[in-house]
Amino acid sequence: MTTSYSHSAIQLYRLCPLRFKGHYIDCLEPLQPPSRHDLDFGAAWHAGVAWLRDGSTVDEARVKFTMAYPPSAYPNPLPSYRNSISGKSYSNGLNALQVYRDRWEDDDRHHEVLHVEERMTNNDGHTLKLDLITRDRRDGQVYGWDSKTTSSYLNGDYWQRYDPDSQVRFYTDHIKAKYGHCGGFYIDAARFYHYTKAYTPRTGPEKGVQKPAGDYVDFARMLFNPNEDCLQLERDNREYWIGRIEHDKTTGLWGYNDQACRQYGRECEYLKLCSAGYTFPRDEELVLSYYRQQCPRVLDAGRCQLGLDHAGECDPSVPVQDDYEIEPEVENAIR
Repeated sequence: MTTSYSHSAIQLYRLCPLRFKGHYIDCLEPLQPPSRHDLDFGAAWHAGVAWLRDGSTVDEARVKFTMAYPPSAYPNPLPSYRNSISGKSYSNGLNALQVYRDRWEDDDRHHEVLHVEERMTNNDGHTLKLDLITRDRRDGQVYGWDSKTTSSYLNGDYWQRYDPDSQVRFYTDHIKAKYGHCGGFYIDAARFYHYTKAYTPRTGPEKGVQKPAGDYVDFARMLFNPNEDCLQLERDNREYWIGRIEHDKTTGLWGYNDQACRQYGRECEYLKLCSAGYTFPRDEELVLSYYRQQCPRVLDAGRCQLGLDHAGECDPSVPVQDDYEIEPEVENAIR
């Protein structure tokens, strides 16, 4: 019987089969993990926006954002990319939730929320988790949504990366099968950026208006509506990659993609293994000096943080954050 695979699992295999093996088969987590700032900030933004779209207040969404990625966990200084300081700061995230609500309030009132951050299984047994599913009261159609955070300009170069896109097609296909129709899939993008000095835009709606140094955020949405031929192509594509995964599991042979070892200034979490030529479990003693095996169970509150063969119930809490409380200055910022 073929194993069910999530969209993210297949995407990781496509990026690098050996990386997929380290994460999903061997369940290895680095003892000293690389910087996860972009991922953690994105997850916190997802959490905050989910609460907004589910009818919560901005203050409640800010609490959720804070708990998902506490300010004490942010790197200091923030990462720099292409000689530009990241705009994904804690204060910018808090401010952006209010700006997001103001920016989209009129449009969002037309969308009836059906599901928020709900894990589902489609008719083929594949798991998926959509950020949001809504029904537009104006046309009665059901729409899927995915929140994205980026430092890129929200222009044509940014949007073209989603056409074609396996995630858009996979989720659209699921919604169409579940509800009988789908009006399309929204990419709900937030651009977080920072100016180290005053800047005067040469194009766009703020052309010629000087902007002082500091953090900024922009928002844009784009609707994609793949046709039935595109959806069938995605079904065939998924079966192809699942077949590749099953073949590698059967043979025990996993290739690696050296083009994915370092991307966007970040190293793959399994770079130490590839650099040294280690494989697991053959070199178990050496591997476990850099990694630990972690339970693969994903719970509603996050992935289990316990060891692979732990006894008792799974626990998603990170040990160093078990007694975490919101600090007074954070509460003041939220208010």
